[in-house]
Order: sequence, then C-alpha cells, then structure tokens
Amino acid sequence: MIVDKNLAMKEFIKLLLLIALCLPISELFGQSKVESQIDIGDNELSNGLYIHYSDFGHYEQRYWFAETGFQFGLHQPQNVFLNSWYLASGAKVPAGKSIIIIGIEYSWTAFAPDLREVNWILFAGTSFTHWNLTLGTNRRVYRLSNKAAGEEANKDYKDSFIEEWNIMYSAGYRLKPPENKWNILFTVTDFDRFLIQQESNPMINARFDYRLNESLNLYSELWYKSSGLLNIKVDYFGTFIRIGAIWQL
Repeated sequence: MIVDKNLAMKEFIKLLLLIALCLPISELFGQSKVESQIDIGDNELSNGLYIHYSDFGHYEQRYWFAETGFQFGLHQPQNVFLNSWYLASGAKVPAGKSIIIIGIEYSWTAFAPDLREVNWILFAGTSFTHWNLTLGTNRRVYRLSNKAAGEEANKDYKDSFIEEWNIMYSAGYRLKPPENKWNILFTVTDFDRFLIQQESNPMINARFDYRLNESLNLYSELWYKSSGLLNIKVDYFGTFIRIGAIWQL
C-alpha cells in the first residue's frame, strides 16, 4: 500500500488549525513550559552505550493543549543526528473531579540513515491522586527516506509498509499526590515520547521527581525494556537512565 505522505501531512496540519480556530479568543493566554532531558543506555542493538538529548515545548489552556519535541543522537551506532520529532494537540474534557485528555499526534523517526518510521496516533488519558492511565492506538508506516527512494537501486522496493492500529497503553502509580514536593512514579507502558513498542513488549519505568520551586522541577528515570511479554520467557532487551528538568514560564 502506497501512502501519499504530503497529502497526509496537509490533512493533519488542517486538523490542528481547525482545533486552534475553534478556541475562544479569551483563551489566548495560557501556561507554557519547556523541558530538556538526556538518556544514557544500552541495549542488544546499540553495541555499547548510547546517548540521546531531547527538548520539548508545551502550551496549554483550560480546555486544550499543544506539545512538540525533538530528539538528537549524540552517541549511537546509526549515523543519524536528528533521531525523531513529534507534534501533538488535543482537548482537556472535564469529567467530574478529573480531566480526560483526548489528543492526536504525528511522529517522525529516522532509525537508520535511509529508513523512516511515521506514526499517526490517537490517545486518551486521565489521572487521579495516585494513578495515571493512558490508552491509544497508532498507525505505523515504515518507508525509505526520500533520497533513498529515488535511487535506482531501490526502484523495485515497496514504497512503504504499514501496521494498522496497534494498541498503546500506560498505567502509572505515584506514591504521593501530584502537588507534593517530591514523588516517585512506577509505570508499565508500551510507549515513550519517541518510541512505540509492540503491545506485547512492555517497558517498566521508575521515576523520581523533585520540585525545587514553583518554576523548576527536576526528575530522573530508570527504564527497563523487555523483548516480549508473550514469549515463553521474558527476555532482557535493554535499560537506560534519564535525567531531565522542566521549567514553567
């Protein structure tokens, strides 16, 4: 199946613009925050340690939000610098004492110099005093880069390979209420910001947060990746640590 990538991107941008145009004028001023993080890890494919650096921008109003992020490969086996980027937007729907987040996302990943992964994502989530819950689905497209697709040697290759509507899930439990100065969060999930695993390949994450003041929050995370929950034996695939900071503007 061949995907018209330019048409798909245009339709996605139109949807984001429609969301923005539907917002009331009184909601023009909201909360902004920026975030930076660094990952250091090792897995069965990395041939030693890898180092990734990421930046994020987040803007939200009472009933909607928008977010973008970029990841750069500082040290890794694949000859790629811009690993991945994404753009997400969605609505914040009041439901009693909770807020339900309903959003859409487009993500682009270069997991090799000539290979690309594109994901179209729908998700919904909510949080309580101690629980964070998210459920979603994604349409994953593997394809050659534009440069590689135009080369004569690749003219007989299929333009793209599609995985239709994989399941995305995340369940997290925090020890303290969200407003506490420090917190510890344990999560089981099959996705991260720049990575979507198969639903049978869960990841486990332990996160520590410490709020220095009203504007600055520091955190660290330890991630464990398995190679498949539905295997007879759950095999180790890799681990990484993450250190980050969030600034409220």
